Amino acid sequence: MRRITRLTGTVGALALVLAGCGSDVGTNSGDPLTQAEAAEIFAQLQTAVADALGSPSAPATVSPPEVMAVPIPTSSATCPAGGSVSVSGSADETATGISFSLTETVSNCGIVYNTITFTVDGDPHIKISGDITIGGDMQVSGTYDMQGGFLYSADDGRAGSCAVDASVNFTTFNIGGSLCGHSLTN
Repeated sequence: MRRITRLTGTVGALALVLAGCGSDVGTNSGDPLTQAEAAEIFAQLQTAVADALGSPSAPATVSPPEVMAVPIPTSSATCPAGGSVSVSGSADETATGISFSLTETVSNCGIVYNTITFTVDGDPHIKISGDITIGGDMQVSGTYDMQGGFLYSADDGRAGSCAVDASVNFTTFNIGGSLCGHSLTN
């Protein structure tokens, strides 16, 4: 089994910036989320992904590399108000970095925003894929895509589904695509 370099902080940062891949984009239906609600739910989901991968939720710098086996073992983390997010997938060492493909599975994940509790489940799950290039000076660059979606219900009676279709250039932090029908740009 090949061993690859794992950049713990980078994966956490990637998850927090909004990204991933796959061919199954979810749908937007039901009671719409505001852009702020969608962004907060998604950010908390990605914080749980970072926690599941053993990363700090908001790394300021890239952590020193660790060794990780391929495939990536399934790991999970608890959401702020109960439920969980698990991550599984694979990563391959390339000549200059890492190529990865992850699945984020959300199960009854409780998230609180502005006194409203949302319960979130995957539908479909969120796929994250991309490439990370590591320079000789440990400078990290790369891109990744995120596609999929989630179901949500709120304790204020709203419910629906949210599509995720985003692309991120990690080098420039340019974001494109959409989240719950809201355009992602920076």
